[in-house]
Amino acid sequence: MAAARACQPARRKHWCLEQDSPLMKANSMSESEYHVSSFVVRVRPEDGQAVSSIIAAIAGLEVHAEEDGKLIVTAEAGNVRELADLSKVLVETDKVVSVAPIYHEFSSDGEYLTPLSQDEQ
Repeated sequence: MAAARACQPARRKHWCLEQDSPLMKANSMSESEYHVSSFVVRVRPEDGQAVSSIIAAIAGLEVHAEEDGKLIVTAEAGNVRELADLSKVLVETDKVVSVAPIYHEFSSDGEYLTPLSQDEQ
């Protein structure tokens, strides 16, 4: 039986990685990871409330602000693949014009994210 492959189109090229390749193993995520990311989601101003409600109903996504067609959204996930899936959901949400990733941080092996104090910044 052939090894499983992960294939993605990439700007006129197509690449595939075998699931047991060193690159795939290096990119696999442990179960003890935590990822948080933020996005600016653009919609038409008249669609802001409706899109905000749709996004807020999706597990792992939270809308923090909505004004004049701009939404500030955070995503929390257990690994980078889940985070990518959440960002894809944002992009594919009806009436979304654009999604801009702003911030991403992760911790692994039980380390928890903590905000920096003013002295550490």
